[in-house]
Amino acid sequence: MRHLSVVTLLPFIILSLLLTGCSEPTISSLRRNPEDYRNTSVTLEGQITGDMTQPKTGAKFVQLDDGSGEIWVLMVAGTPPHVGAQVKVTGTLQTGIEVGGVVFQLLLQADKADVLEQAESGE
Repeated sequence: MRHLSVVTLLPFIILSLLLTGCSEPTISSLRRNPEDYRNTSVTLEGQITGDMTQPKTGAKFVQLDDGSGEIWVLMVAGTPPHVGAQVKVTGTLQTGIEVGGVVFQLLLQADKADVLEQAESGE
């Protein structure tokens, strides 16, 4: 049996680490393993499927769907994107957080939101 040395395997190990480290999480992976991402910065891409303003605090939220699931995003600054827009959002994942009497099991507190494609008119 032939033994492979670490030097021989090193390029494959590095490539494997680079490829797995470059992928952004999906909403379904956040839901499956929230503790792995809690209080860390994550970036998600998807479509805005809903929005709401919390009456007690005036906080603005959008619901983001990346094709694997949906998550509510607290828009900390700026104007929230319109329903139907394709966006890329970066923020801190919070778990079990209460905002104005509403408890969110998962909530992304957005630091940055880029509109990749505007919503079609009429939506």
